[in-house]
Amino acid sequence: MPVNSFENYPMSWKPTLTLTQNPLYLSLAMAMEEDIQNGVLLPGTKLPPQRELADYLDLNLSTITRAFKVCEKKGLICGVVGKGTFISSDAAAERVFLKNDYSQPIIDMGAIMPHSLSNQKITQYIQILAKEPDSYKLFQYGFSEQESYEQAASLKWLEKSGLHTSQDRLLFSTGGQNGIMGILSALFEPGDRIGADPTTYPGFKLAAKLLGIQVVPLYVPNAKITKESLLSVIKNERIKGLYLIPDFHNPTALTMPLETRKMIAEILDEHPIILIEDAINSLLHPNPLPPIASLQRTRTFYLSSLSKVLAPSLRLGIIDCPPFYKNAVFESLYAMNIGVSQFMLHLFARLVTSEEGELIRQSRQEEIMKRNQYINQFFSQDKLLGDLHSPLRFLILSPDQNASAFESQALKRGLQIYAVDRFYVGAKPSEPGIRIAITAPTSWEDYTQGVKILVDTYMACK
Repeated sequence: MPVNSFENYPMSWKPTLTLTQNPLYLSLAMAMEEDIQNGVLLPGTKLPPQRELADYLDLNLSTITRAFKVCEKKGLICGVVGKGTFISSDAAAERVFLKNDYSQPIIDMGAIMPHSLSNQKITQYIQILAKEPDSYKLFQYGFSEQESYEQAASLKWLEKSGLHTSQDRLLFSTGGQNGIMGILSALFEPGDRIGADPTTYPGFKLAAKLLGIQVVPLYVPNAKITKESLLSVIKNERIKGLYLIPDFHNPTALTMPLETRKMIAEILDEHPIILIEDAINSLLHPNPLPPIASLQRTRTFYLSSLSKVLAPSLRLGIIDCPPFYKNAVFESLYAMNIGVSQFMLHLFARLVTSEEGELIRQSRQEEIMKRNQYINQFFSQDKLLGDLHSPLRFLILSPDQNASAFESQALKRGLQIYAVDRFYVGAKPSEPGIRIAITAPTSWEDYTQGVKILVDTYMACK
């Protein structure tokens, strides 16, 4: 029991420490994590000042500080300059999004999975490759920087997104997530800080967490990054880098305007900040805007991937890497995987050079437009964010609605969607909303039924 009397003192958290073999700071960190999981400490809760908590528990201030550091590294809490320490908005949220095995039939519009209608074409190409006399070579270890044929195909593929680059800047990874891990582990240290949108891709947050990197939310008035807000976070939060998704942002489905891209490029020219530009969905747009990497070439990493555009199992990421950082990132990727699959790399190159890859891309674009035209009939433009080319949409709920409760209600009705709570960065929640992966259902019948359940849930929760 605390020595000092705080019976009538207003504190947001009054932990009880039990005697264990763990050091006191670890016991306190474990108590905080347990209270978060049990709903005692809710996302966004402002914690008591460290000195106040030390006085309450009759512990040294250094013990409280060490406990907070442990929780910060685990992504449970975050500090806001001039305001204090808060429970992270995603502290209790599920961070790994995979297709679930349900006990009852569920239409999954949660995970962003492209429909499987084009997989037959890819299967035919695999069969052709397997019959070629030297196909056995594709199952050896490969060192992708030496494969000029595959690199030439990659340059052709990236040009479709508006990025004209050169072979000496290319690296390959085993998917986009592996590329993110490779860049972060090569260029960031535990304790470094990286800026991101207030809601962002959970895979990035998980990678940063595993590496001890703190993700700092950017201030985006009216869902737009301004020059003033970006310069403020660079100065006050001492960030080392940025992670942005300019095209079909996950989860809001918004696309960054060209003037914002130019502004970010200019700031990167003036400040030693590294940018990871995640462009895994960019090629789903028939005419993508110029990437930031085409405007700023010295500190911008452009990450493209095949999983969303061609097929989920094509685990291949293409990184346009500034030459100054290339060796460090290559060594990081090599340490994790030794090399990418030569079979996948060569299959990709054949799809691109034969134009079959472009046909698959166009078929995906057509299917996405068809599905967007359908769902647009049921919601107004100010409620359902994203345009006709976006593979995901974001449904804005009213301020008094709870996104997690909405997700649960939809699941009970047979639809899996994801609440915005899963995507939060930092302490300040954004407006409640739901991310909808319109490409996930394989059949049109499942898709239209999923939209019906979504509409019914929305009307029931109004």
